[in-house]
Amino acid sequence: MVFNKGDPGSCMYVVQSGLIEMVIGDKVIEVCGPNEAIGFMSMIDELSLIDQRKFRFMVDEVPNFAHYIMGAMARRIRGMSQVM
Repeated sequence: MVFNKGDPGSCMYVVQSGLIEMVIGDKVIEVCGPNEAIGFMSMIDELSLIDQRKFRFMVDEVPNFAHYIMGAMARRIRGMSQVM
């Protein structure tokens, strides 16, 4: 267990190896593998390991960073709406 729904977020994580299942209730809504980020929703309001300045820099300067974050958010929102 990395974190639970509703836990206060102070960082995001990147899967180095293996798989992380994102679960709501007893349903797996997404499986994240190597080089995929989890916990980034907390980064929109609160930044720690990737602080706000670095997060904004990455959005502005790192190719595909913002696209990746938005795509992952869209997949997770769709997954949550299918579960509910």
